[in-house]
Amino acid sequence: MTPPPAEPAPAGQGAAPARRRGQLATLIRFGLVGVANTLIDFALFTGLTALGLALYWANLVSTSCGMAFSFFANRRFTFRQRGPTTLRQTVLFVAVTAVGQWGLQPLLILAARAGLEATALSTALVLPAAKVIAIGGSLVYNFVLYKTVVFRGAAPDQPVPEPTP
Repeated sequence: MTPPPAEPAPAGQGAAPARRRGQLATLIRFGLVGVANTLIDFALFTGLTALGLALYWANLVSTSCGMAFSFFANRRFTFRQRGPTTLRQTVLFVAVTAVGQWGLQPLLILAARAGLEATALSTALVLPAAKVIAIGGSLVYNFVLYKTVVFRGAAPDQPVPEPTP
């Protein structure tokens, strides 16, 4: 005896798993861009300071290059935006990133450090652990604001068409 045919799924029910896969793919792409921009920043900073450039200027150049890479890679690769880059997007990206790195991160470091100092964690590990926590917080902040403000309207679950020569 054969089982009765399965009833069709209600309209739109199959869209949720596809949307979750698209969101997961976007998060993975965001992480890859973050790793790449961190490597760019670190390599440039290390190279420039080895060449004798003052710490402040080496950091300014390396973080600026990392930020520029991050903007274009997140725009095109992570959030799948096409068309010309707008001044609005550029200004919003710089503002969101600056607030996250130079505003939110220090506050999160201070809060995490205060909490970690009350634990049995080694004093030498408190500040690095607080920095890791702060990076995590700023990553969430950046992702949410890039997705909802800077690159809103992007279709992250759409395949990227291959460029035609």
